[in-house]
Amino acid sequence: MRRTDKAGFTLIELLVVIAIIAILAAILFPVFAKAREKARQASCLSNEKQIGLGILQYVQDSDETYPLSDRTGCWEQSTYPYVKSVNVYKCPSNPDSSLNIPRNEVQDPAFYGGNVPATFPVSYGMNNFLGESPSGAGGKAQTLAFIREPASRIMIAERHVDTGGDPNNDGDNQNAVGWTDWDAGKWSRALFAGHTGRMNVLFCDGHVKGMKPTQTATPVNMWGDVNNAGSGTGPCDVAPYDGDNNTINCDQPSTGLTQGMQLLESKYQ
Repeated sequence: MRRTDKAGFTLIELLVVIAIIAILAAILFPVFAKAREKARQASCLSNEKQIGLGILQYVQDSDETYPLSDRTGCWEQSTYPYVKSVNVYKCPSNPDSSLNIPRNEVQDPAFYGGNVPATFPVSYGMNNFLGESPSGAGGKAQTLAFIREPASRIMIAERHVDTGGDPNNDGDNQNAVGWTDWDAGKWSRALFAGHTGRMNVLFCDGHVKGMKPTQTATPVNMWGDVNNAGSGTGPCDVAPYDGDNNTINCDQPSTGLTQGMQLLESKYQ
């Protein structure tokens, strides 16, 4: 009788196969993670686009005036009747999106029919240089005609809850971002750039874009009249910007803003 031996794998061959699989997994898993994050970023961009359409509809119904962003008004509540979904105000990548911050600043409840949520998720903030100028309670938002370059002026950006290092303090400006006295640390704490080092921004003309934080600060300042690291003076405290009261039209780079965006970018590297 003829004898036949069945060939099998040796231990070395099995170890080689396992090592190859481990190497492929180490290469592919980060790729899969980035792909998932890109999908979440696309969802976030879609949210901002819908918010932008809601804000522009509000503007057309309000004598071409933007909603108030902070202190004397709440842009989320103002635009909710046009957006009609609280989930649109929630970024799927933002760890603070599960927090619901009370909003009790509706300017005209009768206008909204009394059907506006009292709380909104933390994900997006309106530029205070657009929605709360001049500064302080009783201020007013800017008008559509006031914006000189709407395609390069940020209207909505992604944000965090800024505790200032105190976990028991949910921070200020919970529905807005940016103010003349913000220093570099405040900018880096209050904004969110968790989409592989980028943050999604909505511009005044309605288009949305994912950008690195430093791209919004230099060579063109896309935020407004930001002081130099909270010094009280900024690059636009001169003509033709002076007298525009916290103007969003300032496009000159600010030392404090640039430093803040560099700090923010380094957090997500």
